[in-house]
Amino acid sequence: MDNDKLKIYDGHIHTHGKPGDPPFTRVGVINWDCSVPSDTTFFGRYATRSLGPREFRDRTPFYAVETGPDTIQYRERTLAEYETELRHAVAAGIDYFAYCWYDRAPHADHVVGWGAESVDDTVCELAYARLRHLASPLRDRIGLCAILVACHPYSDGELADLAETMKEPCYEKIGGRPLVYLFAAPWQDLLERLRARCEEAGAADPYAVLMADAVSPADAPRVQALCSYGGAGVFAETWEVFFEGEMAGNDARVRSGLPVVPHFSMGWNPTPRIRRPVPWVKYPEGAYAPPATPDQLFAAADRLAAWTAAHRGLCPTGHVLTFAWNEFEEGAWICPTLGPIRDAPDTRYRDAFARIAAAWKGAGLAAELPVLVAAATAKSTVKSTTTAREAPAQADAENLVWTDGRDLPLEGRAYASPDEAETPYDRLPKARKEVIPPGVWWHQKNTAGMCFRLRTDSTKLRIYWKPLRPELDSWHMPSTGESGVDVYQRDAEGEWRYVKPPWPAPPKFEGAAYTWENLTPDAPLLVYLPLYNGISEIRFGTEPGTRLESLPTPAPRPVVFYGSSTTQGGCVSRPGFCLTSVAGRILDVPVVNLGFSGSGKMERQMVDVIADAEASVYVLDNVANMEPETVVERYEDFVRRLRARRPGVPIVLTANGWMFSPRQRKCAALIRGIWQKLRAEDPAEWANLHFTGDFDGPLAQDDATVEGVHLNDIGSVRAGRVFAEAIREALSK
Repeated sequence: MDNDKLKIYDGHIHTHGKPGDPPFTRVGVINWDCSVPSDTTFFGRYATRSLGPREFRDRTPFYAVETGPDTIQYRERTLAEYETELRHAVAAGIDYFAYCWYDRAPHADHVVGWGAESVDDTVCELAYARLRHLASPLRDRIGLCAILVACHPYSDGELADLAETMKEPCYEKIGGRPLVYLFAAPWQDLLERLRARCEEAGAADPYAVLMADAVSPADAPRVQALCSYGGAGVFAETWEVFFEGEMAGNDARVRSGLPVVPHFSMGWNPTPRIRRPVPWVKYPEGAYAPPATPDQLFAAADRLAAWTAAHRGLCPTGHVLTFAWNEFEEGAWICPTLGPIRDAPDTRYRDAFARIAAAWKGAGLAAELPVLVAAATAKSTVKSTTTAREAPAQADAENLVWTDGRDLPLEGRAYASPDEAETPYDRLPKARKEVIPPGVWWHQKNTAGMCFRLRTDSTKLRIYWKPLRPELDSWHMPSTGESGVDVYQRDAEGEWRYVKPPWPAPPKFEGAAYTWENLTPDAPLLVYLPLYNGISEIRFGTEPGTRLESLPTPAPRPVVFYGSSTTQGGCVSRPGFCLTSVAGRILDVPVVNLGFSGSGKMERQMVDVIADAEASVYVLDNVANMEPETVVERYEDFVRRLRARRPGVPIVLTANGWMFSPRQRKCAALIRGIWQKLRAEDPAEWANLHFTGDFDGPLAQDDATVEGVHLNDIGSVRAGRVFAEAIREALSK
């Protein structure tokens, strides 16, 4: 291909035109949502049938349920569940959804065109998503507009309802006129009917954008601009060839002489519907491009920005429309998908598009997702009065001086230098990414156990932080523990005391800021980070003329915990309640928390990952993620290999029983047997191998868990004390 047309991606998306003049100001994305219940709806049944084969899991939406090797299910979603999807769209930098807009009432005469067979009177099912959107307070953060599918026989009542919706602040407008896209023919009469309903409702005349490459001279005055829907009919064996076809479509629309809304596509590959056809549309068999890589998307986005700058006169609106948020079966999606890790959505395309949207709007490549920026080298001491970084607008509600967390040493990393990390707040080094299980890598992005040790003579400390993911809580864990921060300060007797903010507020994906007041000047502080979320940014605000500095760790080597979800902190209400942090405060030692929810399974490659963190004690708390068979297969080998890597360092084996299940009791018995075997094998070599198990003490009491599995605050504090005693004993030998 011609690299002058689609340049090799060099790490930046370039904004073209005059300095400070971004190519786009409003980013719209097409939303055709047939993710309706598969057991009760026509479209849901066919959609899940097409996406059922396991080979399509990379494009199966995150809210689907895998029911077998080649079957999935869509279930009825509540408004709150749909709002999770809207938050993902906000995270992607999307300004508005362009919904394929269908009647909410059935039409017995409805037939979908494009040469497809007739379908039952079920297209009203596809109004689900937009109705949830309009019912959500999130409509104030992400707008919407209509794509009218002209082969659909819209009722006058539906068009009247649309006209009323167009008056809402959340409805997308261009120059005060409500935006409407027109897809398929015949559209002329439909547009005139809509304009009549708008006039009756007192709504502004619609800004009509026809989704076509050309328009007849007679019809040109009826519409304000041209655009496109998707990549239908584009055969291409590579992404680059496919994108050349997309750009040829933009060129064709410019030649019409009408204004153009530039069109961008995430891809086109309807293989699922070719393999398992649907009755409303047919696709020719041929070569379709595979999904694009993020770098290919960045290069394509850069190309479109340059093209728009070159055609500025015919692209006057500042809008761009992207195909698509959720055309999973046709091969174009931004919405997170199931991905390879259970309960961990694959957000690659969401995150890539967020970078694209931020750059298109002139914010710079990394502005929307600063977690993608390489870590800055940490400094041992930073004075807040000399910081060069400014506070974000959300945080700067008070006259404070701000220090960026990237300029402060961070406790809890399993590596020596920040340069070893993929992003600033990772727990594991990037060198291990390719060899460890995917679940471990995903969960290591959570900042469990990480903390800053600080001191300030300011009596006020304001903390601004931005969670990494929009999923801020779980059904059994509150957002304050999953995505919040926590502050402790040492009192005059040397005890760590929780410092509560004067008025609590929930963490927010777009960034939250709390103020801690009446601090004791120069008393040591611990600031704990989220347990089941990561952060992309954290800053500390102190009063002008005061200092903020980091404190050295109280011991040269940390206690390293390796384990499961309870080790990671599930499911306490605040980060400071995590059992590893409780033990760290009791013993006054630094801690590295390598708890990985559901993924603490002692794979052989994890030995080196754990041993890379030079520890004073290693605590293995994996029993909750083990089966008796995996204990037999892996546990002893893991312990022997860890001993070989770190001879002489105490190892504590744990098998605590708050789950109180027969399986766990059997695993615990096997682990105790391994400990006894090794101690008997060579008492001198294994003298510093320790075991702690609690099946009948305080951890087994009924009030220790949230739901019979994960620790609550009471159980986690008890567990922290049990672990602290075991660690103290190991260090004393």
